[in-house]
Amino acid sequence: MTMANGKKFSTGNHPVEMGLPMLHLMNAGFEIDIVTPTGAPVAIEELAMPADDADVKKLYTQSPRAPDF
Repeated sequence: MTMANGKKFSTGNHPVEMGLPMLHLMNAGFEIDIVTPTGAPVAIEELAMPADDADVKKLYTQSPRAPDF
């Protein structure tokens, strides 16, 4: 979302709400592909990235095209 001052604000998926179920599925042996209708990268709420959840942070930092958290 573009704010009034022209800066971009990421309004996307909450990293824990999205990542925790993914981690459980991956630990159960599933492979996960994430797609969007337009082919654009998935938007993640960077401000909500947990500082103390190493597993969730690792999931996002090891993903292809991962943002720099």
